[in-house]
Amino acid sequence: MRTSKLIINGRDYVVSQTQDIEQIKEATVTIAKSGAGLLDFIGFDGREVSVLITPGVALVFESFEAPAEQDSDGPGDPAFAYVHDFDD
Repeated sequence: MRTSKLIINGRDYVVSQTQDIEQIKEATVTIAKSGAGLLDFIGFDGREVSVLITPGVALVFESFEAPAEQDSDGPGDPAFAYVHDFDD
């Protein structure tokens, strides 16, 4: 299964596999053209994430093929080991 990750100012956010990454990219471009705005998406664990996108925000889209044993959409899988958990 294809997995997508946003790296925003050095922090990793794995995007839920239910989200359309192309729509998130389009929304990001629209926000960037307008100068600033909130980018909303669902994280891998079902969390709703809103990120303020401004001209100073570094944002990278990364996609990779997760091995079959990592096809779940949640924590505990090694594919998600690099995601920072803000609840800790």
